Amino acid sequence: MKLISRTEFSEIYLAEEGEKRIVKKYRMKLGDEARYLRILGGIHTPRLYRSDADSVTMEYIDGNDLSVFLASDGGRRPEDKLRLIQSLASIYSFFHDNGVLHMDPKPSNILIDKNGEIKVIDFQLSTSIEHPVVHLSREGIPYYWYTVRPPESFSGTFKPAIRSEIYTLGHLFYYVLRGRFMCEDFIGPIPEEGAREKLREFHEQVDKVDLPREPVFPGEHAPLTNREKEGEGAVRRLIGWMIRRSESERPENMLKVIGRLRSIELGPRPL
Repeated sequence: MKLISRTEFSEIYLAEEGEKRIVKKYRMKLGDEARYLRILGGIHTPRLYRSDADSVTMEYIDGNDLSVFLASDGGRRPEDKLRLIQSLASIYSFFHDNGVLHMDPKPSNILIDKNGEIKVIDFQLSTSIEHPVVHLSREGIPYYWYTVRPPESFSGTFKPAIRSEIYTLGHLFYYVLRGRFMCEDFIGPIPEEGAREKLREFHEQVDKVDLPREPVFPGEHAPLTNREKEGEGAVRRLIGWMIRRSESERPENMLKVIGRLRSIELGPRPL
């Protein structure tokens, strides 16, 4: 087997004997990843082949992660970006309908395969909606990708919920549209050292400004059509709703988000 990556939590190997497969060996096991992969049954996730206490063997996904895809020709046009976040919204709605909170939606965990299908990976931090479990760091803070951490996760009484995931997805959608994270647009790069204080600064601002500061459809394309400008405003308002500081002010579920997204039409681009 060939080692292809190593993190704080695991080592990832590519097994190439016969059909390619991924073997994930845990260095620090947190949640029951195999359980959630079984629940989701390989729909929008890698298929699970086998598991034991220390590892899982999964389907190999031949494709690129979200950041690489967005830099390609297939991920630059406004209509492509909107279609991508519509797909992500439907995928996470499916997860939630099956009682699963992914808890780790970040660019490296979103893969787009050679057929253009989205696969979500890394369910080690995942938990059930009915009986949520918080995985804590050595500092006693819930594990989260620091640029999408919801403000309520700083509380000692935090319990993961759908609205917490909607908050992180709002930031992921912003990344799809802008190519960088919202907090970086507002307060600059956030180093992992000192991230907590910087994110608190961001959360203090986030409800007080019009989001985002710049057009959500940047890039090397023709000037926006009137319909694209209308769509841009609708996307801006949706993201702002998803990332409200107060949980109760966010959409209650992903169906609300999907409904808003379906109402956004960009129309054909001029030739």
